[in-house]
Amino acid sequence: MENFRSQQYKVTPRDVAMAYELFGGEFLVLKNIEFKFKSQGHYTLIGLFELDDETIEKRVVITNMNLADAWKSGMIDQYEDGEDGFNNWDEVVETVLCKFDIC
Repeated sequence: MENFRSQQYKVTPRDVAMAYELFGGEFLVLKNIEFKFKSQGHYTLIGLFELDDETIEKRVVITNMNLADAWKSGMIDQYEDGEDGFNNWDEVVETVLCKFDIC
């Protein structure tokens, strides 16, 4: 887990390590995750990562408004377990991180 870091509020290095399997010597830092409303129930999920000193921005369009709502609640410390169809905050984090294909 020493090759994984997170600068994202409420996302631990362990969360990042569990979501991504990296090979030999790669060093992954999660810099930021943000949801932006796109249009009519679509959100752009933007992830900013650093992989071996290279900055990578990943954008994914999603339609899961419950995921966006749960994430936004968590970022302002108002997420409650069971909210928006997720059992707990760890499940929200895992779902968000799994949206990105960075390896």
